[in-house]
Amino acid sequence: MKRGLILCVIVLVLLVGFGVVANAAAAKDFSVTLAPGDTVRIPIRLWCLDFGKPFPTAIAGPVTRPPDAALLALQAALARGATESDPYQTQLAIWRAADGTFHDITGVGHVLAEQIYSDSLKLNVSSAPTNTLETAVSQGSVKVTFENFKPISDTAHSQVLPYSGTADLVIQNTSSQSVTFTPLDGMVFKPASGTSEQTLIAHLDATRQPATLPTTGGTSLQNIWVQSLLLLVLGASILGFGVWTRSAGEMQSRSGARK
Repeated sequence: MKRGLILCVIVLVLLVGFGVVANAAAAKDFSVTLAPGDTVRIPIRLWCLDFGKPFPTAIAGPVTRPPDAALLALQAALARGATESDPYQTQLAIWRAADGTFHDITGVGHVLAEQIYSDSLKLNVSSAPTNTLETAVSQGSVKVTFENFKPISDTAHSQVLPYSGTADLVIQNTSSQSVTFTPLDGMVFKPASGTSEQTLIAHLDATRQPATLPTTGGTSLQNIWVQSLLLLVLGASILGFGVWTRSAGEMQSRSGARK
């Protein structure tokens, strides 16, 4: 009886956890509200759009979303978890979407990149909101700067020049009123030096907790991190249940042997 009750609880937790995963996967763009003078810091991950050009030493922006194909390839890679599990194949898929070629310069193949690109062809680009970060910048309401901008070396493919990087997108409300805007997932940032370096496409880097959390409407960075914590609790609960079940089984076996 007790075991059945505990099993029901575990199933309920699994269902809740599944909902959390679904919500986290669906969370793309989010709305940010800043009071006058306030600043928000958003961790981002960046990927190259222009094969053959060096990774930029500095970036400027933001610019609106890239061509649909590149944005959808990035979203498909995020959905598969490939941005973390296989950055190289993620980049190959983005290059394929951007200019029609995988550019597998290492010769390891591009099977996963093909799958990501195939997934992207089944997706649709959602319409962008009107109050984007770019709009807020053009209106002079906010100022955008970048901190901790750096390339990531691909240690698994040492012959490849950096194609990915991380940064903190720092946004300050420079107006005398509260400002609400949406930093689009898939924003494009231009190299500060001009056209001789890579243009980069960016997404929220959920692997790095932001130093400051924005006040948001709808899905927020804070909600994403709460969901991640719940997933960790879920995993620990399942592991604990497995250990308890095994121990209970062993005790029953020993008790039966004594009889």
